[in-house]
Amino acid sequence: MRIKELHELLQKNKNGKVTQNDIARAIGTSRANVSKLFAKNSFINDDKLEKIEEYFDINIKKIQSGLIEVDYYPDIFATFEKGKVKISEKCVKCFIPSAIFPFKENAEYFMSHSIDDSMSPVIMNGDFIIIEKSCKEELINNKIYAFMYNGNIYIKRLTKNINQIVVFSENKDYPTQYISNEDMKKFCLFGKVVYIGRSFGSL
Repeated sequence: MRIKELHELLQKNKNGKVTQNDIARAIGTSRANVSKLFAKNSFINDDKLEKIEEYFDINIKKIQSGLIEVDYYPDIFATFEKGKVKISEKCVKCFIPSAIFPFKENAEYFMSHSIDDSMSPVIMNGDFIIIEKSCKEELINNKIYAFMYNGNIYIKRLTKNINQIVVFSENKDYPTQYISNEDMKKFCLFGKVVYIGRSFGSL
């Protein structure tokens, strides 16, 4: 890979904030030497690429392929056993085009599917969903999340108030519910839904 191509790739994945000084620090050389590499648009060898990947915490080959690897859970992806949340071991490795949703290089994702119609028409029963892993502290109001409450898994729209979480369903047949601060020990957030896919069978 030539250095200008590498720089463009880094710029796209780091919001345009990568300078020649950053690259110099990554590969352990001077700014002047990096300027010479840019002037000739030199090739970057594997040793330097490894240092750049480590410094910027990215996987260049993965970015170039346009695919990300996610765990797909064809069945329930978690259960509640002996007072603890247990992630299912029944998963399949899948490769998903990163262009279909707002992929973040340092985030973790998994894929499952909706198990009821409580979020229809936004999410239909059986729709595939990609979830970006997150914790309770990262909850953003009015986004759709996968979570466990009292041993059951839900896909719902959440809003955090001062002393409770409000749980909304898109389907009006399902009432709005509330999780109080006192009940938060029964609540486990898996992550935010970032993509919804639908299969139309043999159509």
